[in-house]
Amino acid sequence: MVVIRGRRHWLWRAIDNEGEVLEFLAPSSAPVQPHFQREW
Repeated sequence: MVVIRGRRHWLWRAIDNEGEVLEFLAPSSAPVQPHFQREW
């Protein structure tokens, strides 16, 4: 997972039959929540 501008993106990597590396960046549907967030 990669975070870009506060949003999660999944980075998929694959290697084809010829040895080429294929990368695909897919955005997640949910924004990143800070781990230190408090309920007031």
